[in-house]
Amino acid sequence: MKSKTTTPSESGDLGTARLHARHHIGFDQADSGLTRARVKDQLFIDDLLLADVLTMEQHAAAERLLGLAQRAGVFLRPLNFDSRGGGGKPDLYTSAFMRLRRVLKAIHRDYGTDGVEVFWVHIVEDVPTQSRDRLRLLQAILDPNKKTPPPG
Repeated sequence: MKSKTTTPSESGDLGTARLHARHHIGFDQADSGLTRARVKDQLFIDDLLLADVLTMEQHAAAERLLGLAQRAGVFLRPLNFDSRGGGGKPDLYTSAFMRLRRVLKAIHRDYGTDGVEVFWVHIVEDVPTQSRDRLRLLQAILDPNKKTPPPG
């Protein structure tokens, strides 16, 4: 008995064998009925979520901070200095660059230079680590309920 082969147009976008070998893949069904593969571990923070190192809330915080860094132009995009509103004195924190500066200052205040470096390297630059101390610090930085440094 022959197995029926399907084309991507019949079954949807299921990804390549190489993609499945390298990543954790989930499948979604679109409104049209086609199945689509979704990469669930594209970033280091995604790996941490799948390994239960980060909670959903911590992962969401990491995604928000990464989005802020992207909007601030850290990935070789021009800065948008035209984001100010109409008349009056402009708020210094209207640009994403200034909001990112404020976040980095808060991380530095609460967790020191190590905290800023852990945030930048593992969230923005997406560099993995196995260091328990660095992962603990990253968890503390991303924890919405914790405002003090983790125990040393």
